[in-house]
Amino acid sequence: MRRTVVGVIAVATACSVFSLVGMGTASAASALERTPPGATAAFSPASEAATIRGLHDALAAAWQAKDADAMQATQADLVTELAKLQVPQGRKAMAADAVTTASKAVAQNNELGQDLAALTAQHGKAGADLPLPGLGSLMNLVQSLLATLLSLVMGLLGGLPLPGGLPSLPVGTPPAGH
Repeated sequence: MRRTVVGVIAVATACSVFSLVGMGTASAASALERTPPGATAAFSPASEAATIRGLHDALAAAWQAKDADAMQATQADLVTELAKLQVPQGRKAMAADAVTTASKAVAQNNELGQDLAALTAQHGKAGADLPLPGLGSLMNLVQSLLATLLSLVMGLLGGLPLPGGLPSLPVGTPPAGH
C-alpha cells in the first residue's frame, strides 16, 4: 500500500513539473521575436538563385550577341542582386562558401562594369562594339564571371541541380562568324 501511495505521489509530481516546464517554455517562446534579428523573411536563397541564374543567362546572351548596351544593363542588374547577398540578412541565409563566391562575383562584376564603361567611352554607344572574343581580357573576365555566377547559384541552392538544367549557352564559344 505504501508503494502505491509513493508511486501516485511521484506520478503527480512528475506531471506537475512537466506541465510547469511546458508552460514556461511556451511563454518564453511567445516572448521571442518571430524573425531573428538581422534576418528577413524577404530573403530567399532559392529565389535569389533563380534571379542570378536569369541574369547569368542574360549576360551570356548579350556576350554572344556582342551587345555592349545589354551587357551594361545586365551588369547593373547584377550589382543590385549581388548587393542583396552582401547585407547581413543575405550572408546569414547562405553557406560560408556561397558568401565567398558572392564576394568574388561582386569583384568580377565591378571589374566588368569598369571595362564596359571604358569601352563605351572609347567606342561610343554602338550596340555591337565589343572586341572579338579572345583578343583581350574581356573574354576571360566574362567567362570567369559567368562561371562564378553559376557557382554562386549552386551555393545558394545548397548543391541542388541548377534551375532549368545546364547553362543554355556555352560560355567559351565565340559568336558565329568569328
